[in-house]
Amino acid sequence: MKRLWTAWALACMFSLVVCIMVVCIIQVSADTRVIQAAPGMEAGSKTAPSSAIVEILAGSADDNASGAPVEKTESFVQGPTSAEDRIPGVPPGVIIPAVVPEMPKYKENGRAFYEKGDYGAAILEFNRQLEFNPDDVTALANRGLSFARRGEYKIAIENLYIALSIKKDDVAILKYLAALYYLDREFMKSIDMFDRATTTANTDFEALAGRGCAYMSLGRYEAAINDFTRTIYVASRDIMAFVGRGISLNAIGKHKASVSDLGTALSISANDPFTYLLRAEASAGMARFTNAVADLNRACALGYTAVCVAVKQAQSDIAGIEGTFVLQYSRKAPDEELYDAARKKLELFYSQTRASEINKYFVGMLRPLMD
Repeated sequence: MKRLWTAWALACMFSLVVCIMVVCIIQVSADTRVIQAAPGMEAGSKTAPSSAIVEILAGSADDNASGAPVEKTESFVQGPTSAEDRIPGVPPGVIIPAVVPEMPKYKENGRAFYEKGDYGAAILEFNRQLEFNPDDVTALANRGLSFARRGEYKIAIENLYIALSIKKDDVAILKYLAALYYLDREFMKSIDMFDRATTTANTDFEALAGRGCAYMSLGRYEAAINDFTRTIYVASRDIMAFVGRGISLNAIGKHKASVSDLGTALSISANDPFTYLLRAEASAGMARFTNAVADLNRACALGYTAVCVAVKQAQSDIAGIEGTFVLQYSRKAPDEELYDAARKKLELFYSQTRASEINKYFVGMLRPLMD
């Protein structure tokens, strides 16, 4: 009897072990079927699981493949909505946060460096963007502008031509090229580019005034006056149009009209010493030397030290020859004598200042291109 009970106990234990093994096999088989039925995986295939599974599995990762930290931004992926799409442990319809790497901001960084005047750093940022996308017109154009602000006009022009080959007849790029040609003293090429820009946008006042400046620098004053007049028709308070037309009118002997235009420019911007210097010359052309000397003094008071020095030296020179035989027989009115003597000393200053002040207008066109 004792042997019978022992055999019965052993049989029961064996049956229990068999049942446990069967249950485990069934559970493993069920889990395998769920994973194989996930989106993007055929039964028995070795392809990657669905994006939802990948995002759940990868959601806590803090490093990229190279081991470097990855900046993340949070977005959301909807959880499974059907039995076939079911992910173990995730209830249907649950919103699952996903981690998406943030796109590099090379162009934005480049523009920020450009605005700060750090053109070398801007070029490096635009280079990185162009490695990512070689046909990025904005990065090409802004890299060109960065080279231009360092005085490297030839490289700048090459970059802008590449940008123009991708975005043909773009007015902003044509104006950049025209401005760079002007700054590089290639006035005819500047006019050609402004021609193309005004053909596409015939009311662009910067292009019209810029072409007027190029004509003026070539001594083609009538053509310059026409462009400045068109500019004023489009933009009635554009200072460069009035200043440029004033210079051109004075150059062809129309001094009264020149004084009028320069006066209008001063009514828009009253503290510009360059405009006072120009109006002094136009007033002298009308023999209004008192007005001319007054404008020289205003230019001096507004920061033109060279004008202050020239006027003082002229006064000293006149006082030194006072009462001499030569002065008695060549006597002019006091203001005329003072203006003439001062103006001779300002010849180099005048030509250099005129070139630099007009250049400022073209540098002002080199605003970074936006997307």
